Amino acid sequence: DNSGATTTQIVSVDVASVNDVVTTISATIDNEITIPGTAGNSFSQTDNFNDNSDWSGYGFSSAGGGKLGLGMGTRNDEYAEKTFSFGSENANETVTITFDTTSYGWDRNDTLNVNVNDNASAVYSSRGFPSGGSASFTAITDENGDLKIKFTAESGSRDGIGIDNLAISGTSPNTPETYQYDFDIVSEDTSSVVSISGLPEGATLNAGTNENGMWTVEKSDLGTLKINSTSQIEPTEDISVSVTTEDGETITVSPTLDIDDTIAFNAGDIVDGGEGLDTLVFDGSMDIDMGALDDIVSNIETINLDTGSQNITSLSTEDVLNVTDADNVLRIDGDNGDEVAIDTSEWTLGDFKTDTETGATYQEVTGTTDDGTGVTLEISTDITIDQS
Repeated sequence: DNSGATTTQIVSVDVASVNDVVTTISATIDNEITIPGTAGNSFSQTDNFNDNSDWSGYGFSSAGGGKLGLGMGTRNDEYAEKTFSFGSENANETVTITFDTTSYGWDRNDTLNVNVNDNASAVYSSRGFPSGGSASFTAITDENGDLKIKFTAESGSRDGIGIDNLAISGTSPNTPETYQYDFDIVSEDTSSVVSISGLPEGATLNAGTNENGMWTVEKSDLGTLKINSTSQIEPTEDISVSVTTEDGETITVSPTLDIDDTIAFNAGDIVDGGEGLDTLVFDGSMDIDMGALDDIVSNIETINLDTGSQNITSLSTEDVLNVTDADNVLRIDGDNGDEVAIDTSEWTLGDFKTDTETGATYQEVTGTTDDGTGVTLEISTDITIDQS
């Protein structure tokens, strides 16, 4: 105070504790599954006009010899139409249409028009008799795989034309091989969505929305999130996963790529599992000669005898050497409907072992190739081993 004395006061200040919120996010791309493509299927229909009752229109008739006759009457706008159905799997496909013609007084002043699917523009029009007496052109099936054909004759009185041997044929497109991956994202922040960008061209997610390459996925969908891609995802892909925290900070990580391939077997395919633990799946009941796969299968660690009863009828030490990687160990998974035949002159049954991750048990079988390389089979104890 003013007299020089010192006064001491105690002041209490309440300070609320603040817990730092640490946001963590991790992402892994793994469990690659190869979905084989399919070859396009041919489809076709024909009409030889032996019975024209399934055609509708005006003025058409059955011309001599089982043909569709037009222009035989006195009107100049006779027509006939019919719908051919090829199934929704052949929707919007290009087809080739051909037919033969016979003249019954048809001359150069007469016109034959062909329209499809109620389109006002003709896909084929011939003034005068069609060259060579036949016609060939293309059209497109509608969204249901149907093709409605309409023949119209613009002709003078009783100038007729006969149509025969109508054929419609097409081929559905090939379906390319695709790849599916598990996209495992763990986010401990409180935001409700995760943003993903940088997926390669031809890749999509099975959940979320996409706007110009930026995917937004609800956290509730992260447990089953998958990537579907027309090409294999490589470690060099610039994929990023990000969340925005409560205080507005954006945290971004790049996913770890941990790929083990699961490949469905198709006869004639060349299969190279590459790096990782790769599984070749046989689906459907069949006999399997592993020797026939030596030149087309490599770097496979596991054979999965999936749905159906499969019998591996031939399995030599050289086969294992050829289809596996440098470790020369081939695991065979299956059930009690499957069988593996081994020749005891080159294979020796060994110990049983248990996979510590899955709990599955296996019979170990060992052998040596002609050049002295040791190889090992691990055969599921659910599978019958036929020794000879």
